[in-house]
Parts: sequence; C-alpha cells; structure tokens
Amino acid sequence: MTRLVEVAAGETAAVNLTGIGGAAKPGEGTDTQAPPAGADHGSNGLLIAGWVGTGALAAGAVVTGILATSKSSSLKDARSTFPADKADLDSKASSVKTLALVTDILGASAIILGGVTLYFTLTKPSSTTTARLGTTGDRLLLEGTF
Repeated sequence: MTRLVEVAAGETAAVNLTGIGGAAKPGEGTDTQAPPAGADHGSNGLLIAGWVGTGALAAGAVVTGILATSKSSSLKDARSTFPADKADLDSKASSVKTLALVTDILGASAIILGGVTLYFTLTKPSSTTTARLGTTGDRLLLEGTF
C-alpha cells in the first residue's frame, strides 16, 4: 500500500493504513529503528559525487596535459629533422592540438564543477534529516524530521 502525505514543517499528521497483513498484536513490539549512522540523505551523496567528479576531471586534465606536452616535444623533434615527413608532422600536430583541447575542456569542467560543489558545500543547511520506523501495539509508526 502506498499513501502520499504532505506535512509542513513543525506539523504532525496521523495516517491510518488499513488492510496491512501481518500486523502486530496489541502490546507487541514497541521499539523503533533509526537509519544506520552515516546514511546519506540525498544532498550528502550529491556533494560527494561533486567532489569526486571534480577530482576525476582534474586528474584527467593533468594526464592529458602531460601527454600533450610529450607529443609537443615529439613534434618539435620531428620538425628539426631533415628531411621532414609531412604526413608525420601533420599527424603529430593533430595529436598535440587534440590533446591540448581535451586538457582545456577537462580543466575548465573541473573548475566549474568544483566551484558549484564548493558553493553547495558552503551553503548546505545545518539541519539534519531523521526518520524512524517501528510498531506499537497494532500500529505502524513512521516519525521523521525533515
């Protein structure tokens, strides 16, 4: 059974769910269960993903930058040899250009994602979200702070 209940901050709502099989008998089970410690509540997972993505983009920019520098050195050496092979020079120049472009794109993406993630990290609300589920008598209880 699914029931959608909208509750404003600070309000309490009672929801009656009928027709649930295997309900507890009166007087049975009064304990409630909190979510596991450290469980993400949405925004924490997005912040972690933002920082991991920023790191991955930055690492990619560093790797492609190193490769571009290496190819550039190889191109410089090829240009200084005589006679130079035009097809080889064109191929190496194209590789340098492509790697440099990828480096720029990855670096800019890392800066943008890092800035956005930093903004949301610094403006994250300090309130916590908690939810508990349990039974008391013949009732199923769901209690939460959002």
